[in-house]
Amino acid sequence: MKLKPVFSTLCFRPKLHKMTKLIFALISCLFLSCSASKSGSGGSSIPAHFNPASGTLLIQAADDFSGTVSVKTDSYTNQYMRKNEKAMIEHAKDNYKYKHQFATLHDIFGTDSKYDKSAYRFALVTSRGNFMDQTKIRSDGTTSITVLQPIFQYYIYDRLEGKAYPALSRGSSLIMWAFKGAIKRIN
Repeated sequence: MKLKPVFSTLCFRPKLHKMTKLIFALISCLFLSCSASKSGSGGSSIPAHFNPASGTLLIQAADDFSGTVSVKTDSYTNQYMRKNEKAMIEHAKDNYKYKHQFATLHDIFGTDSKYDKSAYRFALVTSRGNFMDQTKIRSDGTTSITVLQPIFQYYIYDRLEGKAYPALSRGSSLIMWAFKGAIKRIN
């Protein structure tokens, strides 16, 4: 009697193994197709008519806060942009092979911008997303929430249509990493 259950288990195991592989493959395909199609809040994160070879891409730079700014600027984000500005300019110069120009939010969104909307139709702009809690585990096993990390995300803004597209990636708490990911994605 002991041989029969072992024998039936051995016969059933290859079928179970094949079934498990099939289920895993289906779930993986479903997950990959969902994550590939999810690029923010509906639609593609890169406009269909975005062609980096034509026109010049405006890239958000740190604002200097001098003069009247008609666009509300997030000083927290601006602080991190100012801190990483040189590295961002160098990274764009070395890794974005198309024409680009760093510009303030006022020049990107303002009505009296010095950049023509047809020649400088698209802009790469950042936003600060929801905060992410960082949990610290103490030596006694208890946990506590430490610093709230902001999540920086880059997205493309169509200046001609006045439309912001979904974020190019999930973002990063390090603005430079988010910037590098965005540049890589739109290249």
